[in-house]
Amino acid sequence: MQTRQYLPFSTWADVLTHASEGRRILYHAPLDSSPCDVRVKRVFKNGKIRVNHIISGDFTIDSGHLDRLRTVPNAKPEFSMGGAPAALITKLCREQCPDGYPMVLKSQGEWRVLSDAWNQGIDAHLEALTERSSADSSSGAVNVHPDELHVLLRRLFESGDDAAWSLRSDILSTLGITEF
Repeated sequence: MQTRQYLPFSTWADVLTHASEGRRILYHAPLDSSPCDVRVKRVFKNGKIRVNHIISGDFTIDSGHLDRLRTVPNAKPEFSMGGAPAALITKLCREQCPDGYPMVLKSQGEWRVLSDAWNQGIDAHLEALTERSSADSSSGAVNVHPDELHVLLRRLFESGDDAAWSLRSDILSTLGITEF
């Protein structure tokens, strides 16, 4: 049986960085025998963090809770559905796919949701998929520029379509991001 390794945070700035990157945080309540997972729901500008515990529900933590917080080394980033930050998506895509995020879509359903998201033009966020990204419907080959991948992923999420959410989840998982 493998023992889980929990590491304390050294500063509140480390906690804030950890939370904004969607990495796992554990909260060790005073009467608990071991730390429990909490899901980061929001990082506020004032430095507080809103978290959710499966039993206790939502609560807010601040630097006064530093001694109760732990991390698991090498944990993948996790976010609630649609919550992966654009800056993190762009950063990971630039690191892993500097020439663009490549994929080949064979499913008509995936091609349909990609096409719907792609052909919106400039959206309410004043963002678009430009000529830096390319898609060929005859071969199914797609290459999304690292600076535009977050736009495609946001549009897939906003569509509310199960096939779009599945494609979004698949793309994020290849970047090492999990949404639940």
